[in-house]
Amino acid sequence: MKKLFLATALALSVSACSYTNVEFKGINGVSNSSFKSDNLGATVNLSIENPNNFKIKIKPSILDLSVNGIYLGKVELTQKVKLDKKTTNQLDVPVQVHLEKGIFMKLMSIAMSGSNGINLNVKGDVKGSVGGFGKKEHLDFTKSVSLKELGIDLNDLKLPF
Repeated sequence: MKKLFLATALALSVSACSYTNVEFKGINGVSNSSFKSDNLGATVNLSIENPNNFKIKIKPSILDLSVNGIYLGKVELTQKVKLDKKTTNQLDVPVQVHLEKGIFMKLMSIAMSGSNGINLNVKGDVKGSVGGFGKKEHLDFTKSVSLKELGIDLNDLKLPF
């Protein structure tokens, strides 16, 4: 009888915790960007909506990053990110981009194209947890972003060459 009660209580508590996907709302800017060798470090200000009735923790993850169809390298979320429940979170997320060898010429071609924006694609597995229960979610996200929106002035970038 005791086992049946525990199983019923567990089933009810799990069913009460329905999950709705979080929604990426936008990139509000990039700050503290720096190039070092084959790495780009930056703090990205993101808007992410969590419609759920519980907080979500996103664990450090490594994802593939492409700009305008050109693979740049791996982007690493270096710290745990917490999404508050039932709100659109404004988050400063520190990232490290581990750039592919020889990518600087490709970056220069993107910069010299005269375009005011880029198509940013991030894909890979993101690890998160709710109340100690972990889950891996596949992400394949593309967004058109203006350089102004990112807070990037190509004239201010200090490239290491």
